[in-house]
Amino acid sequence: MKVNGYEIGADPTREEMAVWCKVDWHFKAMYVAEWLEGREKLTQDEFDELVSRFDEADFGFEESEYLSYEHERIVEERS
Repeated sequence: MKVNGYEIGADPTREEMAVWCKVDWHFKAMYVAEWLEGREKLTQDEFDELVSRFDEADFGFEESEYLSYEHERIVEERS
């Protein structure tokens, strides 16, 4: 599959997507659990809710800024 002329590869299978979702959740839960150190203890349900909210957070501006920065670096490295 191509997007804007760049080869992306085949769409992932349902099994691959299921594994990715589990791994993605695992790493986000690890990040949130470590971030909670020293803060008020949450119940497991509250923790799961916090991870869900983190998962839904919009980091678009920061990601866009970072991609812009790295894009400029790569283009500059051509010379």
